[in-house]
Amino acid sequence: MPTIPAGDFDSALIAEDLYGSDVRERLFAEARERYRDRRDDVRRDLMLDYVLDGFEHEFCERYTAEQWGKIRDELHDHVYDALN
Repeated sequence: MPTIPAGDFDSALIAEDLYGSDVRERLFAEARERYRDRRDDVRRDLMLDYVLDGFEHEFCERYTAEQWGKIRDELHDHVYDALN
């Protein structure tokens, strides 16, 4: 597994790049379809988990567990903001 040297690792920048990928559009579309009949508050939480899990499935193998945890925290903020 390739890792990024600690000095070159910027979780905010990486999360922004991943969030801007085509994967985001697919994950949001899948989540909207999957949870379309849920109440708004429940739907938002389910969609948040679905999208974050999707990003993890697509990208986490590229990073150490510690790096991915930091990236996921940053992605959480982007996804949460988009859903609210």
